[in-house]
Amino acid sequence: MGLSLLLLAFLTVQTATRAQGKIDQQVALLGHAEWSVRMQAAEMLGSLGNKRTVTPLIEALNDRHEDVRAAAKTALSVSRLAAETGQITRMGLNACP
Repeated sequence: MGLSLLLLAFLTVQTATRAQGKIDQQVALLGHAEWSVRMQAAEMLGSLGNKRTVTPLIEALNDRHEDVRAAAKTALSVSRLAAETGQITRMGLNACP
């Protein structure tokens, strides 16, 4: 039983580390020169459903390209993360039911 718990703990840490890396990668892509890459990064961050994505997505609401801003707004609205962190009301977005 002890070995099973150790293996489970190891796998949990590995999964968390990979998820962290994916978030970091997508956040970095929000600064990419191509607007389409930034838009895809915003969409991916929204689909990850992690509270660490809220601040970068809020910052993406100020992107110079309309499609990136729209993707960030959709990601925040759909993910409900901004609502959970109390930021959705301040941004003027509607939470999903």
